[in-house]
Amino acid sequence: MKATSTYECHVCNHIVNMGDEIFLVGGDLRCVKCSPPTTATQTVEVKVVIRVGDKVQFEESKRWWTVRAVSDDGNLAILTSPFNPQNTVLYTIIDNTRGVRGPDDRIFSSGYESDDDVNERMRELVAGEIAVSRRTSKFVPLDIANVVNA
Repeated sequence: MKATSTYECHVCNHIVNMGDEIFLVGGDLRCVKCSPPTTATQTVEVKVVIRVGDKVQFEESKRWWTVRAVSDDGNLAILTSPFNPQNTVLYTIIDNTRGVRGPDDRIFSSGYESDDDVNERMRELVAGEIAVSRRTSKFVPLDIANVVNA
């Protein structure tokens, strides 16, 4: 199939641009060089529509996340979840363009606790000053299991 957006190969992390060939193999998006020649292909549209205040649960966890900010185009969202042992929050960023979620790409991330912090991080994401980490040990495929609307 032809990519309808920019994707990252889940095997080699090669960036696949719009119009390039991309394959879905067992839930993994793969580029041409990482896909077996007999792979069946299908069209994949990766876009999650969520709004500020919605509660989201991911496949691998029972933890619920609150949507704190969404970009105007809906491609980016910042979610937090309380982490009571340290009196703070955990955070994750959804990147619909890449079809992944994870932390930002900074070694020492700025805060995500207050509304002002979250709004500033969203401004930085939209401006391209920060992004969802591209390190394979940090980001995971977008795996939303449940959404409860606010």
